Amino acid sequence: MKTIIEEVNGIIGNYETGYIELTPGLTFSQYQTLKTIDFYSNSRYLKGNTDSKGRDKPFYNIVNSVVDTSVVATDIDTKDIQLVADDKNNYIKAFLLSKDIYNWMKESDFGCFLNEMGETRARYGGVLVKKCIEKDEDSKEEELKIEVVSWKNAYVDPVYIEDGVIIEKHYLLPTDLYDKKGVWDDNAINEIVKQYAKNKNYIASSTRVTVLEVHGTFPETYDPKIGDKGDETLFKKMVFYIGGDAKSKQVILYSEDEKESPYKYLAWKPIVGRSLGRGVVEEGIEAQVWTNDAMIKEREAMELGSKVVFKTTSKKIANNITGVDNGHVIELDANEDFSQVNTLSNAIPEYRNLQDRWWSQYERATSAYDAQRGETPPSGQPYRLQALVQQQSSGMFDYRREEAGLFITEIFEDWVLPFCIKRFNKEHILAFEFSSDELKMIDKSFATFNANQLAKETMLSGKLVTPEMYDAYFNSTLEQVKTTKAQRFIEIPKDYFKNIKVQVSIITTGENKNKQAIMESLNNLMMTPSAQQYPELTKEIFGKLMEMSGAGISPAMITSQEAQIPPAQPTPAQPTQMQTNLPVGA
Repeated sequence: MKTIIEEVNGIIGNYETGYIELTPGLTFSQYQTLKTIDFYSNSRYLKGNTDSKGRDKPFYNIVNSVVDTSVVATDIDTKDIQLVADDKNNYIKAFLLSKDIYNWMKESDFGCFLNEMGETRARYGGVLVKKCIEKDEDSKEEELKIEVVSWKNAYVDPVYIEDGVIIEKHYLLPTDLYDKKGVWDDNAINEIVKQYAKNKNYIASSTRVTVLEVHGTFPETYDPKIGDKGDETLFKKMVFYIGGDAKSKQVILYSEDEKESPYKYLAWKPIVGRSLGRGVVEEGIEAQVWTNDAMIKEREAMELGSKVVFKTTSKKIANNITGVDNGHVIELDANEDFSQVNTLSNAIPEYRNLQDRWWSQYERATSAYDAQRGETPPSGQPYRLQALVQQQSSGMFDYRREEAGLFITEIFEDWVLPFCIKRFNKEHILAFEFSSDELKMIDKSFATFNANQLAKETMLSGKLVTPEMYDAYFNSTLEQVKTTKAQRFIEIPKDYFKNIKVQVSIITTGENKNKQAIMESLNNLMMTPSAQQYPELTKEIFGKLMEMSGAGISPAMITSQEAQIPPAQPTPAQPTQMQTNLPVGA
């Protein structure tokens, strides 16, 4: 009966050597495609960087710059991720949860994950991400980590990546394996380490042990706990960790049933018949090949053209004139000739023209035109034409960015939100540096809450609370909270986010990307004569400019010394909706 180890080795072998037929006569190997992408990304030929004479071959890399352009044009930042409440009564809860999640994104390097995801997707044609739940060594609490799977260490079904078996190859130190004792099979760990220790090159502190992580749907008989007693026709999701590789004895380190796959996949440009999309580098493979071919031929032509060769009909002149001094006079008889041979090829301009044509083809295929890359436009080109070209080329990148936004939304709704709501549903202190508008809302709500509490205590003591006293309570609290500038500390009670329903919104229109243009527009608006007639509007615009400048000046400093007169105060017996929903801050 076939075992899981035999199954895994067969999958790896077929992945590395097999092909799939997209259409009759058209085959595709994901392994070879990814290998070519890695070689070209590192400016290396598949068959070596030297020619038949042992000389280095030039590699004129045209793919990396286009990858960089595509990554920047489709970038999504953590600030583009927003939470929207499903119910108006959950607005404050969604607002505070979004701040907690933003702090979590900074702690877990979620921004680095987004950058790596965008780079991998554009370069290789698709990105495979994985959810990892680990326990913190100090707090013993579960931590969520979302990672980008490295294609060079992954073996997948080239037709259906998410629905097929996914195998990851890890390289662990013996100490890493011993740390797994008590979780993985202790005997299997000892066996695999002893097997590697028999190698004469074994070094305990640096030798890596191959461990295969396998996820997929398999027959019940593959489960080591069931074995031959299982039903071959009954399938279930399982995960296995197998130590060793096909060249040595392999053992099962760990296995368990799995409820759902920890992977999600997104292609760059989907292709019918295969799961891996066509990425930016694959789009330019043909252009890269023939650009290099033209460069090699141009190098050979220039090498030949750099040689100084002479011809003569005289038999008196030696075969070699390298020793002739300047000013030497060569005597020729009648009807004899002595002249230099022109070895410079007339095809050199055509080689360069060929390179430009392939580059132009690559630009059209990827929409990475000069305007998109920020190149200086040709002399005399109208500005509006340059802007129109950039707008048209941005259309494709906007579409790819929208796809990435939907993918990140799915990651948040399926993985991040359930984890964060469970984590932040415990009593904790939210520390955050808020924007100017957010500070006004929070400070007013807390000042109103505190003034109501003080007024209630005063009335319960038998004293009368006058409007002047209430205003004093309010203003005193408002001035006190402003001493922390833009930072506030809010006490979140237990189960505050219980049963909250929110939606994830990803900004994919690039509002956060053209900060300079927005700041220039705000500055021009503030300087208009009409704006000078509205001091409050001018102050709001100025505060927004300071906030966007990133100079470390908080908009809260503008109003830190101003007396804030609250609107009509609610009575202590009738708290506002915001008072009811916003937890007490300290």
